[in-house]
Amino acid sequence: MQLFGTSGIRGVFPKDIDAKLALKLGLAAAHFFGEGATVIVARDNRFSSASISHAIISGLTGGGCDVIYLGICPTPAALWYLKAQETTGAIIVTGSHMPAERIGILFFKDDTSEFSREEEEAFMNVLNKDLKFKPWDRTGDVVEDSAKDFWIEGILSLVDIDKIAEMKVVIDTAGGACSGGYLREVLESAEIFVHTINDSPDSLFRLRDPFPRLDNLIPLMKIVKETNSDIGVGTDTDGDRAIFTSASNIYWGDVSGAIFIRQLISQGIKEFVVTANTSLIVEKIVRDAGGVIHYCDIGAPDIVEEMKKKDVYFGMEETGKYIWVDSILYSDVALATLKMLEILVDTNLSLDELAQTLPKTHIEKISIPCPEEKKPNVISYVKENADKLGDIEKKIELRTGIRVFFKDESSLLLRASGTEPVFRIYAEAKTKKRVEELLRLGEKFIKKALS
Repeated sequence: MQLFGTSGIRGVFPKDIDAKLALKLGLAAAHFFGEGATVIVARDNRFSSASISHAIISGLTGGGCDVIYLGICPTPAALWYLKAQETTGAIIVTGSHMPAERIGILFFKDDTSEFSREEEEAFMNVLNKDLKFKPWDRTGDVVEDSAKDFWIEGILSLVDIDKIAEMKVVIDTAGGACSGGYLREVLESAEIFVHTINDSPDSLFRLRDPFPRLDNLIPLMKIVKETNSDIGVGTDTDGDRAIFTSASNIYWGDVSGAIFIRQLISQGIKEFVVTANTSLIVEKIVRDAGGVIHYCDIGAPDIVEEMKKKDVYFGMEETGKYIWVDSILYSDVALATLKMLEILVDTNLSLDELAQTLPKTHIEKISIPCPEEKKPNVISYVKENADKLGDIEKKIELRTGIRVFFKDESSLLLRASGTEPVFRIYAEAKTKKRVEELLRLGEKFIKKALS
């Protein structure tokens, strides 16, 4: 039985993940971390998160671990707490960017990174054993605490407050764990002005879809204009993603990541880790600067493992995830927001002006329904037959698919989603016509694999 996907264990409650499974996962985590370990547990504000988190706590304490329960808490805040307190690890219950009926369970080590793929396998070996609860006098205890001050202290240690003071930001928290003033207060600690949208906690996420995208951040963009703010930022329900807007444009994570990378290049940093679905504009910026791009599979565990392996300072994913190695080893909407403001000051340019200086490409993405049980065969097919796709310059094989780079400086990514029953197709090229050709080619290719 394989439970781990792109990031943690995810599924629909209670069809895929219920309290019974969560209890077993908590008990397995107790055996994995070891009797006497102290483990942080936090959750988002979905209806199912309460049931799952408390079942995990029961498993942890029953297995002999002490628990620090942070309650409803953004993931970055919990990880800054983990870093400061130096506890054994953390388990965070969150559906992140997924719809309200879906839930996820993320497992973190003491260095704030998620379990590596090897550690996921080791954890599964523990889970599949006949696990026993500890005797009554060897069970763990539970204490409650708050992580907000630790989040504030962490991010303020990495930014120049004097530089960005009195700048203006609009945040869209989608009614998730960052809402209710949580993220606003964290950002205001940097002495900036913060306006909010969709900031009332809502477990059904009726204010905005949890996944921050170009199509659902238009109201945010409008408020940036109305308030004459410097930038807007939309996040998901646990506060790891950051999608930035100006008063007139919404920028996907590739653009923001390219801006972060170019600033780091100016500081002498030349190697970066990016996921295989990252835009060609990032590769061009780094290549033109004489730098090196290290591609990895999609998901924070793969980004961080590659960063560790290559000793790289910065990694990113195009969904709005940015990781600096001297912070937590996970994406952080608050840190990303403040670092973006620093860049605006350092360059004396607006977000639009920075984006206009980047190379231009056309990108489109579609998804093809693909049942979970068919994914392994489709993945094998696309890897074995990728050379049939055209005049290929290079290929990057992934656990979940493949990305091909064509000699005309276009590319096509075909990969199985780790969170949904779909196969994703990403096409990028210099012209929209070529992108449309690649999407048709990719769709035909995947449908043939499914048949």
